[in-house]
Amino acid sequence: MVIVIWLLVIIWNLGFGYWIFICGEVMPSKIEIDKERCKGCALCTISCPKGSIRIGEEINRQGYFFVVWDNNGSCTGCAICAEICPDVAIQVWRDK
Repeated sequence: MVIVIWLLVIIWNLGFGYWIFICGEVMPSKIEIDKERCKGCALCTISCPKGSIRIGEEINRQGYFFVVWDNNGSCTGCAICAEICPDVAIQVWRDK
Protein backbone atom coordinates (compact mmCIF):
# COMPACT_ATOMS: atom_id res chain seq x y z
CA MET A 1 0.00 0.00 0.00
CA VAL A 2 2.82 2.38 0.85
CA ILE A 3 4.49 1.68 -2.51
CA VAL A 4 1.28 2.46 -4.42
CA ILE A 5 0.87 5.76 -2.61
CA TRP A 6 4.54 6.56 -3.20
CA LEU A 7 4.17 5.88 -6.95
CA LEU A 8 1.06 8.06 -7.15
CA VAL A 9 2.89 10.91 -5.43
CA ILE A 10 5.78 10.61 -7.90
CA ILE A 11 3.46 10.59 -10.90
CA TRP A 12 1.53 13.57 -9.51
CA ASN A 13 4.75 15.55 -8.98
CA LEU A 14 6.17 14.73 -12.41
CA GLY A 15 2.97 15.71 -14.15
CA PHE A 16 0.87 14.47 -17.03
CA GLY A 17 3.83 13.69 -19.26
CA TYR A 18 5.00 10.90 -17.01
CA TRP A 19 1.50 9.40 -17.00
CA ILE A 20 1.61 9.26 -20.82
CA PHE A 21 4.97 7.49 -20.60
CA ILE A 22 3.66 4.93 -18.08
CA CYS A 23 0.50 4.18 -20.07
CA GLY A 24 2.45 3.83 -23.29
CA GLU A 25 0.36 6.27 -25.29
CA VAL A 26 2.43 7.51 -28.20
CA MET A 27 1.66 10.67 -30.12
CA PRO A 28 3.72 11.89 -33.04
CA SER A 29 5.63 14.75 -31.49
CA LYS A 30 8.45 17.17 -32.01
CA ILE A 31 10.67 19.07 -29.63
CA GLU A 32 11.96 22.61 -30.00
CA ILE A 33 15.02 23.56 -27.97
CA ASP A 34 15.95 27.21 -27.47
CA LYS A 35 19.71 26.84 -27.77
CA GLU A 36 20.37 30.30 -26.33
CA ARG A 37 18.47 29.54 -23.09
CA CYS A 38 19.98 26.07 -22.62
CA LYS A 39 22.88 25.84 -20.18
CA GLY A 40 23.70 22.20 -20.92
CA CYS A 41 22.77 20.80 -17.51
CA ALA A 42 21.75 17.53 -19.22
CA LEU A 43 18.74 16.91 -16.95
CA CYS A 44 16.61 16.40 -20.04
CA THR A 45 19.04 13.85 -21.49
CA ILE A 46 18.80 11.80 -18.32
CA SER A 47 15.01 12.07 -18.05
CA CYS A 48 14.12 11.26 -21.67
CA PRO A 49 12.71 7.72 -21.66
CA LYS A 50 13.66 7.17 -25.32
CA GLY A 51 17.13 8.76 -25.17
CA SER A 52 16.30 11.17 -27.98
CA ILE A 53 18.06 14.18 -26.45
CA ARG A 54 21.84 14.53 -26.18
CA ILE A 55 24.46 17.18 -25.53
CA GLY A 56 25.51 18.74 -28.81
CA GLU A 57 28.94 19.69 -30.07
CA GLU A 58 28.23 23.39 -30.66
CA ILE A 59 28.19 26.17 -28.09
CA ASN A 60 25.71 29.01 -27.68
CA ARG A 61 26.46 32.72 -27.10
CA GLN A 62 26.80 32.11 -23.35
CA GLY A 63 29.53 29.51 -23.96
CA TYR A 64 27.50 26.41 -23.03
CA PHE A 65 27.19 23.18 -24.96
CA PHE A 66 23.44 23.02 -25.58
CA VAL A 67 21.29 19.94 -26.05
CA VAL A 68 20.00 18.73 -29.39
CA TRP A 69 17.11 16.46 -30.28
CA ASP A 70 17.67 13.43 -32.49
CA ASN A 71 14.51 13.32 -34.57
CA ASN A 72 14.40 9.55 -35.01
CA GLY A 73 10.64 9.21 -34.59
CA SER A 74 10.81 7.71 -31.11
CA CYS A 75 9.53 10.76 -29.20
CA THR A 76 6.36 9.89 -27.29
CA GLY A 77 5.39 13.46 -26.47
CA CYS A 78 5.57 12.79 -22.74
CA ALA A 79 7.12 16.26 -22.11
CA ILE A 80 9.21 15.07 -19.18
CA CYS A 81 12.16 16.91 -20.71
CA ALA A 82 10.23 20.20 -20.80
CA GLU A 83 8.97 19.77 -17.25
CA ILE A 84 12.41 19.06 -15.80
CA CYS A 85 14.28 21.81 -17.71
CA PRO A 86 15.26 24.53 -15.20
CA ASP A 87 15.84 27.05 -18.00
CA VAL A 88 12.46 26.49 -19.71
CA ALA A 89 14.33 25.94 -22.96
CA ILE A 90 12.27 23.03 -24.31
CA GLN A 91 8.85 23.04 -25.93
CA VAL A 92 7.06 19.84 -26.90
CA TRP A 93 4.53 19.86 -29.72
CA ARG A 94 2.12 16.93 -30.07
CA ASP A 95 0.40 16.18 -33.37
CA LYS A 96 -3.17 14.95 -33.28
